Amino acid sequence: MQTAEVKATLDDRLLDVREVGELLNRSITSIYRDSDSGRMPFGVKFSGARRWRKSELMAWLADGCKPVRQTGGRR
Repeated sequence: MQTAEVKATLDDRLLDVREVGELLNRSITSIYRDSDSGRMPFGVKFSGARRWRKSELMAWLADGCKPVRQTGGRR
């Protein structure tokens, strides 16, 4: 593989909650809470385990960590 292909492969790998916590310097509980509420990407589920695509998280960070979906709050 060429260098660009290796980088693309590493950027698209799936991270578990522990790796996401290390990347964002956050607790596992806060990762699940924020992804469930739409404040960060939800990730994908495989047999009950959730994983996040590194490239999606990096794009979310680069965009200023904006909520990925609106929640229905009280008025």
